Amino acid sequence: MEKYEAFKNKKISAEELHAILHKANNPFPYPVNIDNLIKFLNIQIEVKPDFTKMKVLGSISIKNNKPIIWVNKIANQMEERRRFTLAHELGHFMLHIAPLSSWDNKTFEDPEIGFNRDDKWDYQEMEANNFAAQLLIPEDALNVEYQKIHNLDTATKIDKLSKIFNVSKIAMKYRLESVGLLR
Repeated sequence: MEKYEAFKNKKISAEELHAILHKANNPFPYPVNIDNLIKFLNIQIEVKPDFTKMKVLGSISIKNNKPIIWVNKIANQMEERRRFTLAHELGHFMLHIAPLSSWDNKTFEDPEIGFNRDDKWDYQEMEANNFAAQLLIPEDALNVEYQKIHNLDTATKIDKLSKIFNVSKIAMKYRLESVGLLR
């Protein structure tokens, strides 16, 4: 049985995934190595350009009952963006595909690049983004690192924390706001 099959018929949050991995003696410390995590789950990753999908960041699809995450190499040239896209697509798997009883030919593909809530935004995309942020920036780890630099100005905090967790400054700003550390 492939490791990802253990999640069938279950909706797993990023926090639950961290706990499951920790309990199985496979913790993924920060910065989370998202490539290794996805490979550990036996989910295939394809990183290649697709000139028919220039504005699409990535997708997850099920082919022959096997999940495949595709990352558009052209749209994800920055390492932080690529990592977030991988975590986002894993979020679609854990939240929107794994809970289903049948995975036959299911696909989640973001139709176009959209970076704000007004641009073709929907609830499942928001959930996948929250999953990615929580996976890449676990709240307990964020609190530990934040306490070390809490006396610095906001821009410096965001810069330092984004480097520690290997995420974009925008992702870090939203995550700090979501846990109440930035107002």
